[in-house]
Amino acid sequence: MRRRGGNSGGNMGGDMSTDWSAEQWAEGTNGKSKASEPKPAPATGVRKWGPVDILSAPDNRAVARKLVLYVVGVALAPPGAFVAVKRLLPPSRHRDACAAICAVVVLNLLMAAYVVSAFREPDPEGDEKPAPRVGVWKERREE
Repeated sequence: MRRRGGNSGGNMGGDMSTDWSAEQWAEGTNGKSKASEPKPAPATGVRKWGPVDILSAPDNRAVARKLVLYVVGVALAPPGAFVAVKRLLPPSRHRDACAAICAVVVLNLLMAAYVVSAFREPDPEGDEKPAPRVGVWKERREE
């Protein structure tokens, strides 16, 4: 009797064979070529930067401090506002709703403060030359 629904034997279409030789088991290849596996990048003397390296660089320490400050604020201020408003208001039907609205307002204020602080950061010193014009702006002339 034939089973409906596709593959019999539990094989879901992939190469699920388990009869590996000892050499294949040690290599982890199961007879497949290693050409499809990614090769490590050659050592070129170029340092690979990770997120911690980037944020701990001397030029980025102020940014890292601001990021940590706002992450902690976003994690603690809205729940704190919720609990504080819930304890301050007398028991009523709408006490939880008012506390939740207050927590949302606090979160939105924190996000707005982060955006404003990002716009207030000074531009990096360096090129005073404007970027080249591209697209439709390339054809427009200054009036």
